[in-house]
Amino acid sequence: MRIKYILKNYMVYLGIADHVYIGKPFLKRIKSIGVYSSKHSCTYRTIVDKKKMNGYNAKFITLLVHWNNSQRETEFVSKRVYKELLSAGEVNGIKLMHPLVPEPIDVGCDSKGIYEMVIEVAVVYQPWWSFLRFING
Repeated sequence: MRIKYILKNYMVYLGIADHVYIGKPFLKRIKSIGVYSSKHSCTYRTIVDKKKMNGYNAKFITLLVHWNNSQRETEFVSKRVYKELLSAGEVNGIKLMHPLVPEPIDVGCDSKGIYEMVIEVAVVYQPWWSFLRFING
């Protein structure tokens, strides 16, 4: 759960969307980004040296870009979010954020005609309990 909050706060920090939420919102506002746990179930594979990745876990997150009635603007903003995820460094215990898709996925419009795009992300992070090995020796 902590990872979703860190990612939500990172999206707020970027200042791309007017609203950022976790889970199903009461009202879906235009120009918003939703952060969800992904139903992605395969293991995350990376080329990074296993010794460097010791003590890290991967969590799969779905970002829903719910923008406006312009498909072009929604795609532009989604690609901007995608690029920000690729270029992000370490953020509060998150080692890296790696999109699982080559570009944002267009999922069409919602019932009100607002265009939406989805970005699937693998978030590689260091769990809080991994710090205990340094304390206990």
